[in-house]
Amino acid sequence: GDSIHRSNVAPIKSYGEPSEWPGLSKRTVKQSALEPSAMQELMVLQNSILHSLFSGSASEELCQTIQPSGQFNELQSLDVYRQSVLARLEEWLLDTFVLLEKLTADAENLQRWVRAFIESHRPIHYNLSEYGSGLAGFLRSQDVDAASLARIVYAQMRLFHRQRPGGGFLSNDSEWNGSSPNPSRWLSATPRALEVWWNSVPRSSDSGRTAPDANVLKNRKREPGSAGLLLYLAGGRVRSVELNRWQAAVHLRLRRGWSLEKALERLASEAPHVDENSVRDFFTFLQSAGLLPANRAQA
Repeated sequence: GDSIHRSNVAPIKSYGEPSEWPGLSKRTVKQSALEPSAMQELMVLQNSILHSLFSGSASEELCQTIQPSGQFNELQSLDVYRQSVLARLEEWLLDTFVLLEKLTADAENLQRWVRAFIESHRPIHYNLSEYGSGLAGFLRSQDVDAASLARIVYAQMRLFHRQRPGGGFLSNDSEWNGSSPNPSRWLSATPRALEVWWNSVPRSSDSGRTAPDANVLKNRKREPGSAGLLLYLAGGRVRSVELNRWQAAVHLRLRRGWSLEKALERLASEAPHVDENSVRDFFTFLQSAGLLPANRAQA
């Protein structure tokens, strides 16, 4: 499977089958309480319906059995279809973003969030994988960590689990490969969301693990202003990194277009305690991960 590496936090691990990946866990299905005889009758009825659909004919007994007790008008019929579509959307969102349950003490919170999202964001696209893109933004006012985790789950699904409209996985696209010697895409996340996602990655055998980099991002202590990064690398690899306060600030300024010189000047005034070796290690990491633009890497 695709490998995932977390700098100075955990060794390389491998995913199993896509169905085992975080965010794709299947929810528990309650067993039916019907008696065996009733279940048998229901199965016979279902088989009869399927046979009639494929054969184009149905017995008189079957027609009487499935005949509705009343007549729906057009609005009622449309509402039945609408409710079935919304129920399917709810089921898909609950299955896809099941990891969000780990961020709330109330197991029904996720269902409430999902239902509120569906009510305020009516689907306009046939592709289910496109529909979940707005959930993170919707949750930002509800729970920042939940919104961040939803972004991670959605990114994982879009990059590795589902085909994009038009076909082809992102890792095979020219925009993914790029011209950089180590191309990557990055996603910021709250440390709490990153921790929940990482702890949900299935553990592989010890034989597949190697020691993490020793000289990159030595300071792992969580502090106010810290941030998480997920790096989506070419070849289907994902790297998880936790930045402390000054690292997160420098990275953000560089992404906003600051020059390297200006970013270092601000760092010297805001965090004079940071030693030169730590700064050098951090910029080495940014360059090796493809996060430092070429014109700034030469500075």
